[in-house]
Amino acid sequence: MKSLIGSIALILFCGLADYASADCDHGYASIGAGYKFQETTKVTVNGIDYQTDGQSPVSARFELGVECDKIKFGVAHRSQWLTGAPFNDQREYSVSEVFVEYKVYLW
Repeated sequence: MKSLIGSIALILFCGLADYASADCDHGYASIGAGYKFQETTKVTVNGIDYQTDGQSPVSARFELGVECDKIKFGVAHRSQWLTGAPFNDQREYSVSEVFVEYKVYLW
């Protein structure tokens, strides 16, 4: 837990240092898909087991945010396109999060 808090603090520190001179673009919305080539097969959340094997490998990705130079702020949601309502009654593992992201350009 301490390493997670340290990582978040480092990202925020780097982000806020750049933010003072940031040129914020307009907000953005994104929608997409991915193909899961590796996934944990059992997840327990609040005492409920979610079996992920047998679910569709096609993931759904949604994001709303603002990009300011190397920093992104927003809300993201990840789930599966073909698992759960309205396609079937399988339990679906998903994650929704508020995030801050700091980019480092490699080339």
